[in-house]
Amino acid sequence: MENTKQIIWSESAKNDLHDIYEYYSMFSIDAANDIIDKIMDSVSLLKYPKNENIGQFDEFNEKFRRIISGNYKIFYYPVDNKILIVRIFDSRQDPARSKY
Repeated sequence: MENTKQIIWSESAKNDLHDIYEYYSMFSIDAANDIIDKIMDSVSLLKYPKNENIGQFDEFNEKFRRIISGNYKIFYYPVDNKILIVRIFDSRQDPARSKY
């Protein structure tokens, strides 16, 4: 069985998830749950060492990689035996507003 990496969520990323859920739950709890589930499924792929580099380098900060889940960019970087989830950003927003 393959060793897995620990997923660590920054406070900013946790807040992003919360904000996404809160926004969509105003319209539909099911839709909010579905969006969060898809983001979590995408992040869970990163725990396997062979997948830690599946994301592209971010053009604004090459320290980070990103994967896409629906309309969301999930910014992360591998550190030792961990994956740090830094931010979750709605790709429909202005990328210059993204603060890591």
